[in-house]
Amino acid sequence: MTGPTPKIRIRGLCKSFGPKVVLNGVDLDVMEGTSFVIIGGSGTGKSVLLRCILGLVTPDAGTIEIDGVDVTALSPRHREPYMEKIGMLFQNAALFDSLTVWENVAFGLMAAGRQHKHKISRADAKTRAGELLEQVGMDPGVGALSPAELSGGMQKRVGLARAIAARPEILFFDEPTTGLDPIMGAVIDGLIVDCVRKLGSTAIAITHDMASAQRIGDQAAMLYEGKLIWQGAATSLLASGNPIVDQFTHGRREGPIKVDVRV
Repeated sequence: MTGPTPKIRIRGLCKSFGPKVVLNGVDLDVMEGTSFVIIGGSGTGKSVLLRCILGLVTPDAGTIEIDGVDVTALSPRHREPYMEKIGMLFQNAALFDSLTVWENVAFGLMAAGRQHKHKISRADAKTRAGELLEQVGMDPGVGALSPAELSGGMQKRVGLARAIAARPEILFFDEPTTGLDPIMGAVIDGLIVDCVRKLGSTAIAITHDMASAQRIGDQAAMLYEGKLIWQGAATSLLASGNPIVDQFTHGRREGPIKVDVRV
């Protein structure tokens, strides 16, 4: 008897850039409504994995299924409806400098894809942006400002508001606490958890922040040398029993992960 179909199912995913092997047979199941965290060092391929799912990078081999459909086998036109299910908070918020805050938040709503599933008028988009800013703990009046007038933490909140604007079924978070102090990092993590629960979304976050990983995640995995070498409950990250994971999560210099001190 088979179990439920994962919301996202990845098998044998491989990607190289020239001689550098980044992903070397990644297998991953993310069940619907689960918040999944992927940890790993800088340059280990965490962002490449997300970009493969988003269709921004073409894998060399393997399959990526969303709702049971292998999106890697689809044409861009047929893949688009699956990509519209995804919202993303980028590492540095990635706001458009030429747009106001509210225009950034409502960007996807005013420029929806071919399906026009969420496209709304500019006036309605501005109202919706104000509601979304309130949802992430900001005054709607901030919407008139430019991104350059905001602190790093405020920019992250705006990025989160934009990510959830279309009520996506899937949310991706790329290093959501990078560049933030520990208190603001905890605030952003709390907002992420609240938004994911309210939407009922399936979430994948990539991070090297262990406190953030445990706050955000239900399940966790570690990417190392192109593979997911450990998977388990996010609460077990600091006591995984895997020597590689333990060295990474505890920040130990000595261990199976060799550190080039010349870098």
